[in-house]
Parts: sequence; structure tokens; C-alpha cells
Amino acid sequence: MEPQQQILEKAEGLFMRLGVKSVSMDDVARELGISKKTLYQYFPTKEDLIVRTLEFHRRCERDQIAEVLAHADNALDEMVSLAKMAIRQLQKISPSLIFDLKKYHPDAFRFLEESHRKEAFEHIRQNLEKGISQGLYLPGIHVDIMARIHVQSFNLLLDEQLFPEDLPRAQILREYIMHYLRGLVTPMGLQYLEKYMHI
Repeated sequence: MEPQQQILEKAEGLFMRLGVKSVSMDDVARELGISKKTLYQYFPTKEDLIVRTLEFHRRCERDQIAEVLAHADNALDEMVSLAKMAIRQLQKISPSLIFDLKKYHPDAFRFLEESHRKEAFEHIRQNLEKGISQGLYLPGIHVDIMARIHVQSFNLLLDEQLFPEDLPRAQILREYIMHYLRGLVTPMGLQYLEKYMHI
């Protein structure tokens, strides 16, 4: 593995677990067992490391989504599998990460938010169209509106004022996704959904 890739993987783990403000370049170098001078050869500033780590995170996320889409049996299976993936990710992310990015690195946060919003909207829109064609989602739903509602609702789940830390985000996401899907499914889709709920 290339040194740059190793640095990005280590930085991603640290930032996700601890947030970005409390992680210094010294911490990253120490975790990797390299000098800070070597780290700065690859990433001249902490801001550069943060931005490129977020880009790396998004690439990994895209690969995971592509894997889910390639192996899903149908549109509901896709949606439930993507929700499971999101739950696993949320359990790894420190609540302070989003706060730190918003407050101290707004450009990096905007990159993360905008790239996620655009791609998530397209995935959900395609999923809704597929579900309708498979007879799993109601044929009368407005695909663009429901896709936008889903993307914006997901952002609300990360709002610490709306959902304080004493409410586990994984549980919040489970409750939301089941409520969202119940409003979309046909009777046949509901049979599939109930099967997933029992797993």
C-alpha cells in the first residue's frame, strides 16, 4: 500500500473517532510511526489532510454503495442494505466530527455535504423508479419529491439539537427508514419489508 493511502486510512479512522479539532498532525504522524516532516511532505497543511481524507472517505463510500447495488435482489433490498451500511458508519462517527467540520472547516464540510446530497439524491431517485417498476413501491409517488425528502431527512438525523446524544443515532435511523419505507410500499412491498424487519 502506498504511503499516502496509509496516511489517509489512518487519518480517516482518527477523525471519525475523535473529530478533527482534537486530532493534530503530531497525532497522525505518531499513529503512523512516521515523522511529522514526512507527513508534511504528503500533506502540507492540516486543512489539506482533512479535505483529502474526506475525498478518500467519499471514494470508499461509493465503492461500498456500488457493492450493495450489485448484490441487492430488488429495490427494497437495496434500501435496507444501504440503511444497514449507514447505521454501521454512524456507529463509527464521533458526534463532534460534524460539529468540528461545520465550525472550524466550513469549506470541507460543504464539500462533504454537497457531494453526499447530490449522489444520495440520484441513488434514491433510481431506487424509487426501480421499486415502482418492480411493484414494490406505490406507482403514484412523485419520485423527485420523495427523493428530496429522504435526503433532507437523513441530514436532520445528524442534528444534535434535534436528536441529543442520549438517543442512539443507529436507532434513530432504523426508526426513520422503516417509517419512510412503510409510506412507499405496495402490499407486496410490505411483505418484503416485514421479512427484512424480522432479520
